[in-house]
Amino acid sequence: MAVTEEKLNEEKKSLSFVEQFVEEDLAAGKNGGRIQTRFPPEPNGYLHIGHAKAICMDFGVAEKYNGVCNLRFDDTNPSKENNEYVENILHDISWLGFKWGNIYYASDYFERLWEFAVWMIKQGKAYVDEQTSEQIATPTTPGTASPYRDRPVEESLALFEQMNTPGAVEGSMVLRAKLDMANANMHFRDPIIYRIIQTPHHRTGTKWHTYPMYDFAHGQSDYFEGVTHSICTLEFEDQRAFYNWALERIIPLLRTPQYEEALKVIRAMADGEDNRAMAFVKAAFESRAKLGGSLPEEAVARLMQAWENGLPETIKDETVTQFFATLLCFPENFTPLMQAALRRTAETPSTPQPAL
Repeated sequence: MAVTEEKLNEEKKSLSFVEQFVEEDLAAGKNGGRIQTRFPPEPNGYLHIGHAKAICMDFGVAEKYNGVCNLRFDDTNPSKENNEYVENILHDISWLGFKWGNIYYASDYFERLWEFAVWMIKQGKAYVDEQTSEQIATPTTPGTASPYRDRPVEESLALFEQMNTPGAVEGSMVLRAKLDMANANMHFRDPIIYRIIQTPHHRTGTKWHTYPMYDFAHGQSDYFEGVTHSICTLEFEDQRAFYNWALERIIPLLRTPQYEEALKVIRAMADGEDNRAMAFVKAAFESRAKLGGSLPEEAVARLMQAWENGLPETIKDETVTQFFATLLCFPENFTPLMQAALRRTAETPSTPQPAL
């Protein structure tokens, strides 16, 4: 017995601290035993030895615990990015002997990240700052609050819209999260979350003129894709605090009364209490261009491929059941689709179903 315990202790000691966390999560049954990591390079240069270390950790953990590691290009700065780096990164990961599950881009989520930023402004958690970068910078000591920190919400909303126009001047305005200017962690001192960049994006062209900062897009992208273990090297340790803050506070911003009411309507359709379920299915199918690249959205996209030869006729159809179950399990992933589909469905009158 003592020999067995000694062997177990030796095996535990041989685990990295990351693997220990993963094994504790598996033992606790978190995420249904699912392991999903990601390697999130910025396509702004060639990979170096530090990237190789991160690749081995991200892909290695997924491989060891029968999970999946996806590749996501955090393409939030078009002034430094291009497809040459994308192709070289793909080649180098393959050369190292690893295989990714899916390929994603932060630019897949620009619409939703923009919506998050607008919600933050409306909630008083973000504001447009017109100070220079030198005035904003507080590298070593707690900073002084911006004179624009308490500007009216409507003013910040209008300026944020202005930031995303072809005439916006780079460096003239930024959007900052309203956190804590006296925080010991400099990444908490009202970090910049959007800035103006007029360089065309290698995927989205000239659609956008203001782009999310890496630290703002990173956590939300992990959330959209269903990442269970977001592994970062230690130089990003200070940024993790803002990563957690964003996930804990921004995602719940979706839970507005209107949002909850929309979910209530969709649940009623799924339960057969609202007879517009099939009208909603049809509307969602017609609005499928709103689907993004997250795993839940990809699952719904596959369901809808089966509908291209003819929509299901009853709510009891297995694909319809799976469709509603996925929407209601991951509602934040489907906000654009649900909004578009509900607008179309609103034209169909509702008749409450009789009690069975």
